[in-house]
This record gives sequence, C-alpha cells and structure tokens, in this order.
Amino acid sequence: MVARGTGDAAAPAHAFARGATRQSSNTHSDLASIRPLCYLSTRRISHESSAIQSVAVIGAGQMGTGIAQVAARAGLSVSLSDQSEPQAAEAVSKLEARLRRQEGEGKVPAGTTSELVGRIRTGGPLFGVADADLVIEAAPEQLELKASLLRSISLRAKPSALLAATISASSPCW
Repeated sequence: MVARGTGDAAAPAHAFARGATRQSSNTHSDLASIRPLCYLSTRRISHESSAIQSVAVIGAGQMGTGIAQVAARAGLSVSLSDQSEPQAAEAVSKLEARLRRQEGEGKVPAGTTSELVGRIRTGGPLFGVADADLVIEAAPEQLELKASLLRSISLRAKPSALLAATISASSPCW
C-alpha cells in the first residue's frame, strides 16, 4: 500500500486516504479506522516521486532488514528503526555477518558489504521518518500496531514522502 505523508501534525491520520475505493462491511472499529490506509494503492503517484534518495524502514525484523538491504544495494540512504536502537543495530550486524559470509562464498561481490552496510543508519522508533523520501512500515501483522504506526508516520513524514506498508495475504487489511 502506498500513500503520501501529510506533514501536518494537526491533520487526521486518515486525511490522505480520501479516494480509497475498496470498502468493507466489517464494523470492527480498529479495522474500520485502518481500512482507508490499506487500500491506498489505487491512488495515483505523481512523477515527483521518482526522485527517491532516502528510505526509512520501520521494523528491523527479517522483512524490514531485507527491505533495507535492497534499498542500500540500490544506492539509497537508509534509516532502519525498531522499538529501540540496539534492536535495529543488532539487525544490521546480523545482515553484515550474512553478507560477509556470502562474500566468502562468492555470492556477493567482494568488498561490497562495507559500502552497503555503511548506507544503513539505525535508530529507535520512527528514526529517519521526517527526512525520508520513502517510508516503509514493516512491523509485525498486528492490526493495532500497524494502525498506530501508520498514523504516527503520516503525521511525521514530509508532505512529498511516499508511505508504504507491508501486508500479508492473511492480514485484516487485505
């Protein structure tokens, strides 16, 4: 799912969700509050979004770390955050160890690990969101957590930022 940040702390979290087309008959209030955020992929993205230089990934689990790796490999500046900075730093340390092992096996070009890992900065909750061109939420599939994160991200991200979230086929958003 993709949306734009509001950049305005006074704006309601769902303010950028106008125009979402898919509706649900589910009346659960938490689900109803996040539902508009879950179907933003129908919204058009303008050509100004193609100038992505920095990415903030919220959630340093397996998926979030993988997303950070791909973004760093593409040459982007990456901010990886989790509930605490040590958790995010540990995820990057594991990534570096895995890449070094793959370098030794010839699966990753020699000498690229340091450069790639050097593009990833770590921090606590919502680190790097305010400055990122693209913010990707990669938190566990817990509806309340995702809804809260998306609201917080949309209020902190700059107006031109693209906001994206990971969801699985079993997610209530799907």
